[in-house]
Amino acid sequence: MKRSYLTLILMALIGSGAFLAAQTGPIHLDPSQLYHFEGMVASIQAAPGNGTPLFVLQTADGGEVAFQTGPYWFFDVAGFVLAEGDNVAVDAFASVDPAVAIYYAARIQNLDAGAEIVLRDDSGVPQWTSGRQFGGHGNGGPSGQNPGNGHGGQGQGNQGDGSNPGGNGSCDGSGRGSARGNGQSGDENGQGGATSFALEDIQVVTGTVTVTSLALGQKDSSFILTDGSGAAWDIRVGPLWFLAANGFTLSVGDGAEATVASRASDPLHLFALQIKNLTTGATIVLRDDYGFPLWRR
Repeated sequence: MKRSYLTLILMALIGSGAFLAAQTGPIHLDPSQLYHFEGMVASIQAAPGNGTPLFVLQTADGGEVAFQTGPYWFFDVAGFVLAEGDNVAVDAFASVDPAVAIYYAARIQNLDAGAEIVLRDDSGVPQWTSGRQFGGHGNGGPSGQNPGNGHGGQGQGNQGDGSNPGGNGSCDGSGRGSARGNGQSGDENGQGGATSFALEDIQVVTGTVTVTSLALGQKDSSFILTDGSGAAWDIRVGPLWFLAANGFTLSVGDGAEATVASRASDPLHLFALQIKNLTTGATIVLRDDYGFPLWRR
């Protein structure tokens, strides 16, 4: 009797542990029904430490719906761009907890670009974890080209730049790789030269963030900083995942101080070397003293 009693206790504990493990997984969606939404992307939220960014959809009736997507790199590998202001259609699952007002995107169609990305299958299983279809060995694109092809999937190589030429790269299971090899040197857009910035034009601009233009699957996000005189500065900041990885956010209404520089090949745009969010107190360094993007290191 004593042995049977202990066995029952152990079985109960094991069963309880399995139940807790199932309930504390990364996703809590209800696969029984797929909901359909259409509208405009009002905002993309790249929260620090969150590997799966959120976006908010504004529907035709003026309502807002929040969606959890998939990891940043999955958008890059799929070649799918999602930006604020895009008109989209979304199929998504609801949360198992009715108190959680969030949906888990299964498929996103960019109606403006005529493209789509599948994030989860009909059972809600994330596509970026099933079979590691992006694993293998990949070839990074030559200078200024991205991505490259890989065995068993796609490997994403870094673009060429003045000090990090493109070439062959190895691709890990997540589909990201490094492209260091014998590619010809160039800047981040494949142009020659050690740096493409006119560093003598560096200046510091202080003002209020009046517009954000954040995008997934795109190499550059940007924002507009309006200074005290009313002048609007359109500033490019680099990929959204780099901001999130460094715990840095920018929202409309935030005060900001940006160290910017122009580029000889593109004098009409400004590129941020460093940004300080005066509202939150956070600072991010985006490029070194030569204008080289730190996210490519």
